Amino acid sequence: PMKPLDNAIDIVCSRNAELTAMVKEYTQDVDQFQQLTQTLKGTVDPAVSRGFSNYEEAFFSDSFLQNANSAEYKQVARLKDLMAEQIPILEKLMVLHGNLVDTYQPTLAPLHEDLTSIFYKLKADVEEKYGRIGITATLA
Repeated sequence: PMKPLDNAIDIVCSRNAELTAMVKEYTQDVDQFQQLTQTLKGTVDPAVSRGFSNYEEAFFSDSFLQNANSAEYKQVARLKDLMAEQIPILEKLMVLHGNLVDTYQPTLAPLHEDLTSIFYKLKADVEEKYGRIGITATLA
């Protein structure tokens, strides 16, 4: 059975791959971006799943880390890196989304503004805790 930490790494890694694919898709195909809107809303403002805060509580807490072995410490570091990697991908998608909203769906501007505000809080929080990773490294 997969351990919760392995599962968390797989989830964030898969999400990063999905978001990276969306960057490529939406730079070429701008007709349908409802999925992009839903993905950004679910990732940037995860009201139901609570996003990264679940991982922070489960794996970055003193109680977990005090009992962690060296392999788990490496996995925690990997999870933090994956979380940091997600930010520049999301930022690129936020820019694409903003352009698509302006061009095709101006009625979504208030939603985009809300998402942008939430995103920049998330970005500041993640970069402060886990470091900053450049977009070129992530999308290369």
